[in-house]
Order: sequence, then C-alpha cells, then structure tokens
Amino acid sequence: MVETEEEIKAREEKEEAEKKAAEEKKEDPATQFVSSPVIEAAKAENDRKALLIEEEKKLMVRKEKLHAEQMVGGHTVAGETKEKTQDEKDEEAAKVFMQEDE
Repeated sequence: MVETEEEIKAREEKEEAEKKAAEEKKEDPATQFVSSPVIEAAKAENDRKALLIEEEKKLMVRKEKLHAEQMVGGHTVAGETKEKTQDEKDEEAAKVFMQEDE
C-alpha cells in the first residue's frame, strides 16, 4: 500500500504533535508535584529573603553615599590637641626657666 502525499503530511503532523506533547510533559516538572505546606513555606521564606536582600542593597547604597560625603566633606578636629615634640617641650621649659630668672 502506497501512502499519498496528504497521508504522509497528516502522519508527520500527528507524530510532531505527539512529540511536542511529550516534551511539554517532560519540560514542566512542577506540574508533577502536588503543592504541600512545606513547599509553600519554603517559597514564602525565599520571597522574604529576596525582599531582605533588596532592602540590604538599598541600605548599602545609602551607606556608601554617606561615607563618600564624609570623605569629601572632611571632619573637624575640635577638642583634639597636637602632641608636642620633645624639642617643643624643651623650648617651653627654657622660656619658663628664663622668665623665672628675670
């Protein structure tokens, strides 16, 4: 029995459709599993962690901006005193000593 061109096309289309349906079943493993409370809890935890990560990224950007502003703006040294060297201390002592003699 010889197949006509139309029969060959119909058979090939049917085979392609069957292959496609089989691939779709293989590609989507999520449809094979039934949702459970454990899976739902894990999904909720993942969502919560994703939100926390995004919030942490925003805070890091703010922290970097603040640090940059502090570096550019400088800082004050109010209340800080410069440590005197031994030569400066000797000079002051000599001045005090010379003033006592007068």
